[in-house]
Amino acid sequence: MPDSFQPPISGEDHDPFEKFRVAEIQKEKEARDDLEGSVSAQEKHRSAFAAYASLIFKKFLELFERTTKQGLAAEAEKDVLKHLATFKAALEILKLEDRSQDSPFLNKLSQLWHQMLEDSYSFRRQSLLSSKIRSFIKQLQHYPEHHEHSLGYYLTEYAGQEWLPFPYMEMIRDLHINHKKSSGKSLLTVWSNEIEEMIQIIRLPEE
Repeated sequence: MPDSFQPPISGEDHDPFEKFRVAEIQKEKEARDDLEGSVSAQEKHRSAFAAYASLIFKKFLELFERTTKQGLAAEAEKDVLKHLATFKAALEILKLEDRSQDSPFLNKLSQLWHQMLEDSYSFRRQSLLSSKIRSFIKQLQHYPEHHEHSLGYYLTEYAGQEWLPFPYMEMIRDLHINHKKSSGKSLLTVWSNEIEEMIQIIRLPEE
């Protein structure tokens, strides 16, 4: 009697549904990635909205605070003092080190610059401090002369960017090099001294 029929034996067992399972797994993975990306985007949006709402609320509260001698709400003046001190510290680092290719440092410098721009609009009236801050901002917006874009432009436009244009890095490098050549007369020294003057104005006791 002939043997019972048996399927041919191969070296490996073949799953006829394998390609369909792989396709399903890939679809599930793509769907999960899309969902996670969507959730991440939503979280970032919520975080940005919360930060904006907090800023608006803070500005609202400042309307009811007393105005200091320099024309700022008391709490705003504390923030300005902190921002100025941190900006000055960044300039001191540039005196010692060439940070022209240090993206995290330059992004932090841009962040401090944006804070200073915001601070310049926090004054309720003109004062010695408001004039000095706006004068300082104008200097960076016009440095260096005869260039297509200024240092102030790059600090404003390239905040948070990983890629930084060569002219921007060159300006930062030149500031460091020129300080090494003549530390007493360098722009970094001039700017650092100007910020220190602003800090001392804030620290003067109220009359």
